[in-house]
Amino acid sequence: MRAKGNPLEKAIDIVIVGAGPAGLAVAASLARHGLRPRIFERGGSPAWSWVGHYPTLRLHTSRAISQLPGLTLQSATSYPDREELLRYCANYARELALDVAPDHDVMALRRDGERWCVETSQGDYFAQHVVVATGFFSGPRVPEWPGREQFQGVWLSPGDLGAENDLNGRKALVVGLGNTGADMIAELARRGARVTVSVRGPVHAVPLEIVGVNVFRWAQWLPELSVAAARRVGEGVAARVARLSAIVWATVQERGFGDLRAYGLELASSEEILADQKNGHPPVVGGAWTRLLREGSLSVRAEIARITPEAVEFIDGTRESFDAILPSIGLEESRFRIAGESSSPLRDGAVPDKPNLWLCGTAPALRHIRRSAPRIAAQIAAAMRQSDGE
Repeated sequence: MRAKGNPLEKAIDIVIVGAGPAGLAVAASLARHGLRPRIFERGGSPAWSWVGHYPTLRLHTSRAISQLPGLTLQSATSYPDREELLRYCANYARELALDVAPDHDVMALRRDGERWCVETSQGDYFAQHVVVATGFFSGPRVPEWPGREQFQGVWLSPGDLGAENDLNGRKALVVGLGNTGADMIAELARRGARVTVSVRGPVHAVPLEIVGVNVFRWAQWLPELSVAAARRVGEGVAARVARLSAIVWATVQERGFGDLRAYGLELASSEEILADQKNGHPPVVGGAWTRLLREGSLSVRAEIARITPEAVEFIDGTRESFDAILPSIGLEESRFRIAGESSSPLRDGAVPDKPNLWLCGTAPALRHIRRSAPRIAAQIAAAMRQSDGE
C-alpha cells in the first residue's frame, strides 16, 4: 500500500536517513528488489561524516571485508585510508545510481497516521518505511570530570588533527585506549608531542594480522559465526563456544604482546575479553602505540579523577600537568531523535515497537554492515509486498 494524502505532500515509499556506508548498502540492496529509496544526507556528499575524520585514518579491516554489496572496493593497500573510502562511497552512489539527496539534515521522525513524517532542513517528507542509518553518534564525548572547565590547555578532538597544529615538545594526554585513541597516540607522537594515555583498566589488544590474515577476518569465525552456529544447538553450547573463543584470543594477545605491566599497561584476561565480546566492544589493534610504549615514548596513567587549574589528577593519586587533552573514550549520542523512542536495545533490523522503522549500522563495522544491509532490504521488500497485497 502506497502512502496516501495530499498530492502536494512529498511522499516517498522508503526513506533512508544517512548516506554513509550503512545507508548506501541498504539502498543498493533494496535496488536488487526493484525498490528505489530516497537517501537523505545532512552534508554535501555521501559519507559526509567521514570528511571530518582525521586525515591519517586507515581501516583496520581489510579491503575484502570492508566493501559494500555490489561494488568492489579499490585500494592501493590491503587497508583503505580515509580518502579511498570517501571516493569509494561517492563512486558507489554514482555507479549504482542511488538517489542521494544532499544537504537534507534530518532532525526528527514522528508517526503520522500510517506513515512516518521525516522532518528535514528542506521540509517534511512522508514515508511508508524509514531506515535510520546515521550511526547514532555525533562526535567525541567529553565526560563531566570535576573541574573540567578549569583546564588551562587545549581540548583536542580527532578532527582537529587535520590541521598541522604546533604540538612539538608539548605534553598531550589521550584519554582512552581504543582504536581511535591508538591512532591519536601515533599521530601526536609523529608531530613531536610527549604523549600520555589514560586508561580505565585492562586493554584487549590484537595484532593487525595473524599468519597474514586480517584479525577481523578471524573474528568472523571466533566468536561471531561460531557462536551464531552454536546457538542452533543451544544457548549453553553457544556460551561454551564464546568462552573458548575468549581463551583463544587471550592466547593470541599473550603471544603477540607479552606482559606489558612493566610499562604500566595491563592486558585483558579471557574473562574480560569475553565481557567485551558480549558488550560489542572491539579490541584495540596493536601498532605504533605498542612500539612507543616499549620505547618509553608513551606513558600510561590511571583513570582521571578531576582536573585542576594546575594539573590533571588521576584516581591513583598521581598528578601531572598537560598542554592538551584529547578525549577518546566514547561518542555523544546524535541529536537526531525519534518521537516516542523505543526502550529496546539498538540492533540492526526492525524496531519492535515502531511499525516500518528499521535500523542499520548499530554495529558500525563495515563487515557487519555488509551482512545486515541485504537482510534488512529483504525484510522491507517482503513487508511492502505484503502491504501491496492487502
